[in-house]
Amino acid sequence: MSDAYDFDDERDGGQRKASLRQVAAFMWKHWSSQPGKLAMVGLLFGLAIVADLSMPFASKHLVDALTTGPSTSGQTAAAFGYGVLIFLAFIFYMARNTGVRFHIPFASKNMERIVTDG
Repeated sequence: MSDAYDFDDERDGGQRKASLRQVAAFMWKHWSSQPGKLAMVGLLFGLAIVADLSMPFASKHLVDALTTGPSTSGQTAAAFGYGVLIFLAFIFYMARNTGVRFHIPFASKNMERIVTDG
């Protein structure tokens, strides 16, 4: 048979190996060793989230401009709304992609430290 069916984690008491507090402390210990990268990852992903959550509001103004009809003010409002939507999409994708470029070495260094310290 296979040892895939041998679950050594099953105990009668169902106790955890580590508490949530211990896990959080372990993660914070490794994350705080790279404060610059941690701050950049948080800042860039936070910016991407804000831009992503702002898109429905920009879309609402674009739809409102389109419902005014084919007037000069409607065309100007639609162009402005479209520009805002494009700007938010640009910020979202740039922040997310740049955030990933900071996250990869951040996570790689954390994994290296976990293996080295283990």
